[in-house]
Parts: sequence; C-alpha cells; structure tokens
Amino acid sequence: NGLHLFCGLPLLTKRARPQTLPHWGLHPNVSWALSRLARPAPGEVVVDPFCGRGALLIWSAQSCSGVQAWLGFDQDPGQLSKAAENLLAAGMEEEIKLEQVDIQKGLPLPAGSVDLVLSDVPFGRQHGSVKGN
Repeated sequence: NGLHLFCGLPLLTKRARPQTLPHWGLHPNVSWALSRLARPAPGEVVVDPFCGRGALLIWSAQSCSGVQAWLGFDQDPGQLSKAAENLLAAGMEEEIKLEQVDIQKGLPLPAGSVDLVLSDVPFGRQHGSVKGN
C-alpha cells in the first residue's frame, strides 16, 4: 500500500549507568534510544502526553541538553505523584514540569507551541485497560 515505517537504534554509543528511580517506569535504555531517535534540539519544547511515572522525560532530559521545556501530562493523579517522587530523586524537579490533564480534552498549551511529542503510548497492560486507553 506504499506506507512504510522506518526505525533505527544507535548501537555504538557508550552511556553512563543510570541512577535508580523509586518508581520504575520505561527502561532507561529504551528511553535513551527514543530520545536519540527523536533528537530534541536546543530551544525546543518537548511534551509527553502520557508521562505516567515520568521515566521517559527524566532519562531524555538527562541525555539531551539545551531543550527549552520538558512537559509531562497524565490523567492519573497516582502516576503523577510517583512521577513527582521520581523527579525529586533524579534532581529534575526544576527541569521537568508535570500537570494532570485528560488528553482527550486537549493539552493546556497554545497551538503551535510544541516542537516534539515524545511518548511511550499506554496500551493498557500495566495501567488502565486496553479498552480504556
């Protein structure tokens, strides 16, 4: 049908061993690979509309410098509470902003203000349900 999806992973890069977060989220290696492929540039605004426990934002922010803003949204206050604890443990509470939002109602951001969406889309396996997500 002419539709293609290309994926790639940088294989030959040495990274420092990541710290441990109090609440497990997306694996640091997967987060790093996603952010390397997305390549957030200095001055950009990066949004994770399903941030959950914030791991993707934390690992990405630690490996990408110069980003103007890292914004995490989630509808689950329990997940956001764990994300806030993870941010505190990682020393990233000033760099990453979190907000409770129902993504189905839209993000509380002006049109055109986001440069990059970086997310581990919820499939309902660990949180919520397949039907609900």
